[in-house]
Amino acid sequence: MLQSIMVKNFAIIDNINIEFKNGFTAITGETGAGKSLLIDAIGLLLGDKASPNMIRTGEQKAIIEGVFCELGSNTLQVLKENGLEDEDDILIIRKEINISGKSLVRVNGMAVTMSLLEDLAQTLADIHTQNDTKKLFEPKNYLSFIDDKKSLALLKEYQSLRKDYLEAFKAYQDLTNNLEAYRKEKDYLVYQYETLKKADLKPKELEELEEEYNIMNNFEMIFKNLSNIKNDFKDNNINDVIYDIYNALTKIGEIDNKYLKMAEIVKNAYYDLTDIESSLNQGLNKLEFDNDRFNEITERINYLKDLKYKYHMSIDELITYRDDLFKKINYLEDDSYLLTHCQEALEESYQKTLAKAKCLQQARQNNAKVLEKSIKQALCDLMLDKVVLKIAFSSNLKAVKDANTFPKNGIDSVEIKISFNPGEELKELSKVASGGEMSRVMLAIKTHLMTNLELSTMIFDEIDSGISGQVALEVGKKLKEIAKYTQVLAITHLPIVACCADYHLFISKKIVDGKTITSIKELTNEERISEIAKMISPTDQSGKSRELAISMLNLH
Repeated sequence: MLQSIMVKNFAIIDNINIEFKNGFTAITGETGAGKSLLIDAIGLLLGDKASPNMIRTGEQKAIIEGVFCELGSNTLQVLKENGLEDEDDILIIRKEINISGKSLVRVNGMAVTMSLLEDLAQTLADIHTQNDTKKLFEPKNYLSFIDDKKSLALLKEYQSLRKDYLEAFKAYQDLTNNLEAYRKEKDYLVYQYETLKKADLKPKELEELEEEYNIMNNFEMIFKNLSNIKNDFKDNNINDVIYDIYNALTKIGEIDNKYLKMAEIVKNAYYDLTDIESSLNQGLNKLEFDNDRFNEITERINYLKDLKYKYHMSIDELITYRDDLFKKINYLEDDSYLLTHCQEALEESYQKTLAKAKCLQQARQNNAKVLEKSIKQALCDLMLDKVVLKIAFSSNLKAVKDANTFPKNGIDSVEIKISFNPGEELKELSKVASGGEMSRVMLAIKTHLMTNLELSTMIFDEIDSGISGQVALEVGKKLKEIAKYTQVLAITHLPIVACCADYHLFISKKIVDGKTITSIKELTNEERISEIAKMISPTDQSGKSRELAISMLNLH
């Protein structure tokens, strides 16, 4: 149940803290005081989208925090699965709406996604608004009335299989499209592959050839410089001079050891230069110009560059392309097998999805029978005892196997048909019900949903719209009956409904320093009498409204 809520800087609400109790709580107040804002604030805790427009004028952010206790097993499971459980089985949801447009949601102190908040909210509470009653005009919403935990689990399995089916269909579609395209250009693909295969391409080959070409193309310059270096070593006795320097430094170092380090450096230079001279001589002796090799390299480089220009690819990319061509050509050679295999995979996925869709359909039809009975009983309690109601199913399954074969929410199409008066034929609910009748039908459905989904809190915003008199009394009694099993919060404008409540919250507003301030308080018995008397007749001076209020409260 919702134990408390704190709302700060939300629309005309400055800062309120409200404690709620189990049972049935009526919420009343003057028009525009903030009753619906309170419902909106709770809705934000349950996953509704926030907007910067909701922030109180002049403030930078709005904060809403709700504390839930006596958590159901479904709620505890979601918390445990996401590492959000509290050792005292308390749930605290906090939502901050920033003027920048960003919202932050925390559950038991940890930041969570909106998706997770919505999953959690589905196990906590249901909010009925006047827009919810309008859902009765939209048959696409009827499945949500029928589904329970079992069918929702089946729906999840169905949607997973449907995803697999869509992937199998796409694979089949891609294969058939590609096979047709590949077959048209198979000869060209084979030609390209044979050309690239014959080219015998190797990674980094072009770079290595260009390096060798550059050396051969500069043969004379390299030969001349190497010969000059050899002669310099020989004519100038460079190594002998260096060795003499080393010996001289070694002798000086025996007297002054700071020259020993210099001697060591010169010795290393001597050996390095000796190695260099030897390597240069070997290189010079091996150096020769092979005209055939030069022509071969030149021709290969030009060939590789022509391939690059022709295909607009680097050599490494051409190697990859060649290997891909090989796979494609082999692919085409096995196209019959691949197509058969893909068809079999698609058919297998289709049958699995269809089987699960039928299981879901059967579960929903079973649920529909229970829902029919439940709605009829609830409507009987709400003075619609002559109602005849039928939930009719039809299939949305497409005959052709394509991307639209299986609708996202199952193959079921549902219509609620009803007759409110004896002798009238069954007609679509959306076309025959009045506003008051719609409210009672929705209350009956909400009563059923509460049981199916094991919700701990039910919130109603003017579920009594469009009714009065004895019907209003029966609606009040129904809300009180529901409150035996779950917490009920209900905004009402009808005194007879408010009298049925266990507790009564009154919302008012006043102007302070030019700003509207909303306040809320739980009424004492005496205050309830005064409030209900005003709801009966705001201008009564005779005291009869007060007497009637006392009488109405005593009945409950």
